[in-house]
Order: sequence, then structure tokens, then C-alpha cells
Amino acid sequence: MASRRRMEDSERWRAVGSIEAGQSITDVALYFGVHHSVISRLGKQFLTSQTVVRRPVAGRSRITIPAEDRYIAVVAKRNRRSTSTRVTFMVAAAIGKTISATTVRRRLHVNGLYALVPRVCVPLSVQSRGARLKWCRQHVNWTVSDWGNVMFTDESIYALQPDDKGVRVWREQGTRIQPEHITEHHAFRGGSIMVCVGISLGYRTDLHIYRRGSVTAVRYRDEVLDPIVKLCAAAVGPSFVLMDDSARLHRAAIVDDFLESEGIARMEWPAYSPDLNPIENIWDTLGHAVCRRFPPPATLRDLETALEEEWRLLDSAVVDHLVTSMITRCTLCTKVTGAHIPY
Repeated sequence: MASRRRMEDSERWRAVGSIEAGQSITDVALYFGVHHSVISRLGKQFLTSQTVVRRPVAGRSRITIPAEDRYIAVVAKRNRRSTSTRVTFMVAAAIGKTISATTVRRRLHVNGLYALVPRVCVPLSVQSRGARLKWCRQHVNWTVSDWGNVMFTDESIYALQPDDKGVRVWREQGTRIQPEHITEHHAFRGGSIMVCVGISLGYRTDLHIYRRGSVTAVRYRDEVLDPIVKLCAAAVGPSFVLMDDSARLHRAAIVDDFLESEGIARMEWPAYSPDLNPIENIWDTLGHAVCRRFPPPATLRDLETALEEEWRLLDSAVVDHLVTSMITRCTLCTKVTGAHIPY
């Protein structure tokens, strides 16, 4: 079925002319892309009134003229974080008319402007931008084989009640406070768990969970580097490279001494560069998989079990793709010189 649209007066005259020339109503409707009933009514209108001009329709006239519509868009672009109510006040004061916020929102939508959540980015100083660019230029020519010798490691925290503002529920109007439509929120989100993993091309470590107490450099050395990273380095050989970010516990003196004593090479990592680290995407994938579980984890023990199960079920092809994406990440980094990066 053809989509509904309004025919211009010139098209309406041409349609009538086509009918007078002997074409069928169906053929004329197909040509102009409208329903055949539109052409039928148009022919009847011409026979009775000898005109095809649209009859005046009832309804409220537009309160703003096109120039004022453009001015509404200009005001919103100059004050992009203002609410529609605030934009309404500014426009009304400028044009001397009383208009509603609903009208302003309609005009903004016509101009392609919608109230959306802003992108969260990390601000970069001049020094940070220079360090990122230098690092990417040093690694932009690395091949898949080169990146295959790197093990990416990182820690992440998962809360029992994730603070996900993107969760939606299907409900009817006026049922907002019904129990099934409510998301409970606690100040400490029911407790959390810190986990650590390592990924490389064709391999990933088991999910390590830091249980009881704070994570220190000593625990990082005794629970991750010694039992996990050291074995992986021995299996790969002298070409093994460890990548951990610039977190304080990763750069402690006892950690440096351990890596030096074991002969494990560490990759220098630019600060404020979560977009370059492929393991950040792993955390998102793992978190979404846990959130999709039904019923959701009710205790910290359930959360541990869910994280371990979803980590085992994670497709290895996803890990390999993220590791090989370092080639593209470095290439893009050398071309982007802005003061912000996505977080």
C-alpha cells in the first residue's frame, strides 16, 4: 500500500488531466504514489466544482511563522543543555508571543533536534594527547602476530544491583508505581565483587575473584601475577608482553620488582585511554550477559556464580576479534586529535 502524502496543487491538476486523457484511476494513483481513493475523490471534486484546489480545513492556525521556527532552533543550538521550558521562555521573550513548551518541542523535532543523553567522554590534557599519539605511532605498524604476544589484564567491579539507567519496562499509562514496574535502588547497590581476567589471541585466563578485603599490590602480585601471568609468560616465551593499565596497584614497587625478577616485559600504557584497551569491551559484554539472566542474581554468591558461568560461555571469537582490533584502534588514534575520547 502506498504511503500517505499530501499532493501539491500542480500534481492535482496533472492527475485530473491524466484522467481526462483516458488513464485509469489505479494507474494515475500508482504514478503519483497515492491511494486510488485519493485520485477518485479528486476526480469527483473536479466534476462538481471544476477545480482541484484543496478546500480550506478547520483547525487552529500556526502560532509561529517559518522565521520564528528557525529562531527556536537557533536558541536551542546556542543553549544545548537548556530544557524545552527554558528555551520557551527565551523564545517568547524575544518574539513577543506566548507559546507552549509543546509547540517548541514540535518545532525542534521538525528541525531534527531531540533531547538525548550526552556522550560520556574523558577529557584529555595536552600532555595526555601527546602521550597517546606517541604510543599509537609506536604501535600502529604492529601485526596480528605482534599483538598475539600481548596479554591484556584488568580489574572490574560488578554490583549486585547494577545502576543501569537504560533498563525499560512495558507498562500502561498510570501504572508507574505498581510493584512490577519499580526498580529498587539501594545506596550501596547490595554489595559488589571485583574480578580480574587476562585475554590474548587464542587464550583467556579463568575469571579471578578477589574475595574479602581490599585489593592491594601484594594481592595483585600473589593472586594474579604469580599464579596466572607467570605461567602464561612461560608458555609464550621471551616474546610475551604484559599489558596492565596505570592503576596505582599495578605500578607499585613490589609489582615492578616481581616482573623484573621473572623477566616479564611490560607494555607502557598511555593514561586516560580506555578506548584503546580491548578488555573494556569484555567487561561490557560480561555485564550485559549477567543482566540478561533470569532470575537475576539475588546474593553475592549468586553473582559470583553468574559471572563465572557467563565468562566460560563467552565466545572465544569475540575475544580474538577484540585483540585483533588493536590494529584499527591504533590507526584511528593517530588520526584523532580531539580533547575528548569516549569512555
